Amino acid sequence: MDKFGNKTLQLLAENKEIFDTKDEINVGFENTLSELFRNPVFLGFLYTWSVFEEKVTDRIFTVRKAEVKITSIDNFANKLDFNQELNHFVSRYQSHKSLVYSLFNSNESESEVFLEKIEKKDKNIYDNLSLMLTIVFRYRNNMFHGNKSVNEWNLYTKEFYMCISFMIKVLNIVIAEKAVKQP
Repeated sequence: MDKFGNKTLQLLAENKEIFDTKDEINVGFENTLSELFRNPVFLGFLYTWSVFEEKVTDRIFTVRKAEVKITSIDNFANKLDFNQELNHFVSRYQSHKSLVYSLFNSNESESEVFLEKIEKKDKNIYDNLSLMLTIVFRYRNNMFHGNKSVNEWNLYTKEFYMCISFMIKVLNIVIAEKAVKQP
């Protein structure tokens, strides 16, 4: 681990009473943080999200702002192929509907709306884009604010990877579009 990672771990370990809550965050606190700091998927998600939020929505993310930005790109539907990521999540949530409630922090009305969108027949590119943006945003919210403990993040490695893959694909077309428009 690099100097920054070690110093961060030391600072957090010295002040772990701040994190003394009713959940299991203190169980193996130092080992858990050490493992997460070495995990490229979680660090990649955090870094990619930061760049994604800045480049796609000018630092204040909403699904609607992202939809407007992405769909304003000429021929975006032909430039953005996220079927692999979309299929992963659609399959996941269609076959395990209870996971939707976890994704939406047990908010039943939001979960039901999301399930309707997942199960909608004849989805178009706009529907699919909205689904993926919502999913990525929910993973971001759950990581930053969430209903998941730090110890549970390892259960979602593939999902975080799929979110990263989608965000990078979007970033590639957004950045390419900016380069074309600049003189």
